[in-house]
Amino acid sequence: MIYFRPCYANHIELIKAQEAQQCEVKYNPVVTADMIDQSVALSAWVNELCVAAGGVMPVWGGRAVAWALFSDRARPAMTAIVRQLRFTLDTYPAKRIEMTVRAEFAAGCRLARVLGFRCETPHGMASFYPDGSTAYLYARTQP
Repeated sequence: MIYFRPCYANHIELIKAQEAQQCEVKYNPVVTADMIDQSVALSAWVNELCVAAGGVMPVWGGRAVAWALFSDRARPAMTAIVRQLRFTLDTYPAKRIEMTVRAEFAAGCRLARVLGFRCETPHGMASFYPDGSTAYLYARTQP
């Protein structure tokens, strides 16, 4: 059984991040906790296992940033997770929602497109992440 609940910082610690997102869990936990506190954020649970977390954090009026972290055990729940993510994005009161995805993370880029994001940096943003890797910037915009 999959269910969703409000996300708290300790939920991130419960997620064994999928290989492509291992670098993200190394970020400063204080910054991560602050990001979660400022976000509309949910965690996804399969039985008693936290398999994913994600949210939307406001930047300023009309602009927000989406984020997500997935366990390698999230795959069987992805249909429900994507449905919940779409609902959250569709109902979030911002005209522009952005997300960044590591250039080498093909599944993350595919998820961005499935959620209605459009790549605005087809050549990537070099040295975007602390480890020097490249990212793509995706955005969902409303007129």
